[in-house]
Amino acid sequence: MKIPYKKGKEYDVKIGCFGDGTVEREFVHKNGRLNGLYKEYYESGVLAYCCNYVDDKIDGIAVSYDYNSNKKRRKELCKM
Repeated sequence: MKIPYKKGKEYDVKIGCFGDGTVEREFVHKNGRLNGLYKEYYESGVLAYCCNYVDDKIDGIAVSYDYNSNKKRRKELCKM
């Protein structure tokens, strides 16, 4: 799915799915690079992991979630 140009930059939302059509991951490309929120999901649809990217590098806090309780399992500060 394309997001309109913003200040001359093209944004493209990417969504990958498991075989049954459930969303596996979603992320944003800006001019061909990961930029913005990145999320991964368990096959059940529960959020498994999220982090932020700037120019293909993790930037900020990365959080993984427990499958059963959906509570934060691990939180790390990641900087470029």
